[in-house]
Amino acid sequence: MAFHSAERVVAMQHITVAIALLAATALPSLAAETDEIAGLVGPAAPVGLSIQEKGALALGREYPDDDLLATRALRSRILVLEPGGVVPIHSHADRPAITYILEGEVIEHRSDSAEPIVRQRGDVTFDGDGLAQWWSNETDERVVFYVVDLFDTGSTPDH
Repeated sequence: MAFHSAERVVAMQHITVAIALLAATALPSLAAETDEIAGLVGPAAPVGLSIQEKGALALGREYPDDDLLATRALRSRILVLEPGGVVPIHSHADRPAITYILEGEVIEHRSDSAEPIVRQRGDVTFDGDGLAQWWSNETDERVVFYVVDLFDTGSTPDH
């Protein structure tokens, strides 16, 4: 009987380890933190996203007499979103952008659309003030974006 009891203890330990592994791998995606912006709910953190800044033009130097442009820059970046990746929810309030899909297919979630939008190579989005959005790559291939935005050099998010 004592031997039988020891087998149960080992079995329970294995079950406990299996549950812990499941929680560590599968459940974080289900319980990932979300944010809400402009009535749109989306993931708060990036997944599988890399960003390469290609360059920025400080507009304050180009237009020294324009107080509105004193801290603004026109920036271009390449974003790469891996399969299963996410560009987290973000606002374009005070940061207009134009996004061109160079490669792949991606789902765009926008605060001005009741349904997600499938974007493909060659598509362009125009993201103005008041818009919130997030992106998800639900394919087996990476997505490459070319993004140009006008941003405040003192308060710009990473995505």
